[in-house]
Amino acid sequence: MDANFLCNSSTLNPESDWCLKGKELNYIVVCFKQRITQKNGLWQVDSGNNVSFKLFIIQLALIICVNRLLISFFRLLRLPRIAAEILGGTLIGSSGIARTPIGFKFLFPQSGVMILETVAHLGLIFYMFLVGLEIDIRPISKTPKKALIIAAAGFLLPFPVGYALHYMFVGNAMDSGPIAAKYGPIFWGIALSTTNFPDLAQVLEDMKLLHSEIGRTALSAAAVTDVFSWIILVVTLSIVKGVHVNTIIFGSIFLIFNVTTVRPILHWILRRKQNQEEDYNIYFVLTGVVLFGYITDSLGLHSIIGGFVFGLIMPKQKELKTILMERIEDFVSGIMIPLFFLIVGLRTNRQDVFEGQFGIWRIVGVVVVGFWVKIFSTLVSAVWLNEMSFRDGLALGLLMNTKGMLSLIVISAARNFKVLFPNYSLK
Repeated sequence: MDANFLCNSSTLNPESDWCLKGKELNYIVVCFKQRITQKNGLWQVDSGNNVSFKLFIIQLALIICVNRLLISFFRLLRLPRIAAEILGGTLIGSSGIARTPIGFKFLFPQSGVMILETVAHLGLIFYMFLVGLEIDIRPISKTPKKALIIAAAGFLLPFPVGYALHYMFVGNAMDSGPIAAKYGPIFWGIALSTTNFPDLAQVLEDMKLLHSEIGRTALSAAAVTDVFSWIILVVTLSIVKGVHVNTIIFGSIFLIFNVTTVRPILHWILRRKQNQEEDYNIYFVLTGVVLFGYITDSLGLHSIIGGFVFGLIMPKQKELKTILMERIEDFVSGIMIPLFFLIVGLRTNRQDVFEGQFGIWRIVGVVVVGFWVKIFSTLVSAVWLNEMSFRDGLALGLLMNTKGMLSLIVISAARNFKVLFPNYSLK
């Protein structure tokens, strides 16, 4: 970074709208100029015509247009939607448009990132609500033995492999960051072990396998794996944030209270209002998602946990679930979630990865091992423990290796808490 951009430099560039305040192993601290309406008086707030808001609209329109074009193209190739969304964020992010001088100065300046991350995080809360809404706790409690064995194998082997890959890939580069060296491998293990339930369901539906034996087994095992992964993630985040006894106590009370008290109340309220306008239920649910996110964040947990918990305890009646998905899903997945992929793209620098200190072959080795370990563990458990055919076991392994939003959320959360080296994450 040029010394002219250091905040404590006597030669600070007056034309620049940002400067570098500090730089450490896992993160940098940037200061940027902020426009205010008045210098004196009560209303020292951002102007309604602030450039940041206009810039946000341009960024939103850009990522939506690029995503739609890529999704249409990928649909012709019968590729999943999330692949197009990840590619869209990468093309616009630090490996593409944002890396150019024009892109950095006019489209993605330092001062325009904050509002982008805020709205993207809000979108994640609503997305996790939809994930929780898709998962029914009662069928999980009755999961067949076959699915439980596959879920266990798909977690117990990939998790330690992901843990080891972190040290293989990063090595001694984390020596000066004890927190990152201690907890970074755990996040790699979680990201490698997960199976993204919504994306898997979409893939099965597209392939007409949703109601097949393999499809039902894969969905059941994925639901168990995701719930267990979230438990590990919540515990790890709490420890990283400096867990207190109050966080554990009140977090547990909050969860128990929701399952035993709030869930029946939600059933009663929504059943009583089911003959009234649908908008009432929609507004009620949207408010509840934000409220639960605020509560879990106040308790020392991650705010996306609140959205997930609220989705879990929501009534799973088909009519209500269909209405919520129809009214909320398009807005969340079509407008808010693309911003998250844009943030991921801004944090992913192709040049730093492939031209960095680790070398291309080490990166290829990590990718190959990370890809095959989940398939291998599922194949072994399916063929040798569940007496399935090799073909069905391999197909089940490929399905259980479906990655998506959950893995990206895990890695992004770890990076936000400064426990991952910024340029090297398993995605």
